[in-house]
Amino acid sequence: MLILKFLFKDRLNKGFPTKNPSAFSIQQKLKLIHNIIVYSRWPLNAFRYNEKIGYEMTPSFSAKMLDSSFHIKSHMFGYRIPMFQDQRSFQKGGILSVGCSFTYGDRVEAEETFTFQTAKLLGLPAYNYGVPSYSYVSCLLQLIDLHKRKVLDKLNPSILLLGAGKWMERRSASPFYPTNVLQFGYAYLGKEKNQIVIKQPNEVYSLKHLFEFRKKYFPEGERTTEFTAWRRHLIIVDLLPRIKKALEDKENFSPEVTPYEIYNFIIPRMYQIASSHNMKFVILWMPGRDRADPSPELKRVLSSYNDIILVNSTPVIKNLPISVAYTEDRHPSAVAHRIFAQMLASAIKEQLKNISGF
Repeated sequence: MLILKFLFKDRLNKGFPTKNPSAFSIQQKLKLIHNIIVYSRWPLNAFRYNEKIGYEMTPSFSAKMLDSSFHIKSHMFGYRIPMFQDQRSFQKGGILSVGCSFTYGDRVEAEETFTFQTAKLLGLPAYNYGVPSYSYVSCLLQLIDLHKRKVLDKLNPSILLLGAGKWMERRSASPFYPTNVLQFGYAYLGKEKNQIVIKQPNEVYSLKHLFEFRKKYFPEGERTTEFTAWRRHLIIVDLLPRIKKALEDKENFSPEVTPYEIYNFIIPRMYQIASSHNMKFVILWMPGRDRADPSPELKRVLSSYNDIILVNSTPVIKNLPISVAYTEDRHPSAVAHRIFAQMLASAIKEQLKNISGF
């Protein structure tokens, strides 16, 4: 270990993203990088690289979370399904949801998510396309991708369900993933000549580098708990400078767009996709631990649409104890998902009585 410290001390201290590198031991530095490469909870191949979006669920994948908290299983079309469902068969005309980990259902089983439970209450199939750490921009790009690949034509969903929340606004205006583990970048909203556009992150810390590194140096499915010397060397040479650049840019980054500009860009485009596929557009507003109500900026944009359904779950969630509403890592509990589903099903039944099957 003394030899390793001597060999890697200078390189680590020069490349490590902190103003006080000496405050971190060699073990702490390598542990941080290890967590970035092999996230301790997620199986290595649960997600795959997508050039436009950043990453997406790996189709036809099945495994248990490495901390045994829940199961992961995806359909061949790339949406989350319960363990008892087939990965190839499907029914048309269901509810297609997009969103972040709240929609995906981190810490709960697929059949406990509000997407699955809402669909069950309405007698419809469910296509849960929620992905952890996604932003509104990620969701829009995901829908565009599903449209271009004709997946929407194959599934022919009757409802598009967007999982919304205050934190999604911050994510949509930043090129940096909202996690300390994943120090890379993804698409975000910015301005060019006073026009709102979707921008891609600095190529230096594009997520493709992480996936290329994993594929090249880590055997498929391997969960590495310790690094050999050659892996340490490769990490220091390849990934550490990219992580350093990402954190430096993150520290100096200032959003170019406002929440209103975000919603005014995202909602019309999602609405257009939904309309072109004859989907009713439903938005579920979920409070984080701040218990925030829907943003005034979102309501302002929605005032131009009389056929978008907004379901605000905040009043009900506010009455629940924190321990009941959320898991230890601040994700909705199974109880919260059940409440979301009941509110969604009730709102959809009330406002869509003219749709066949309701």
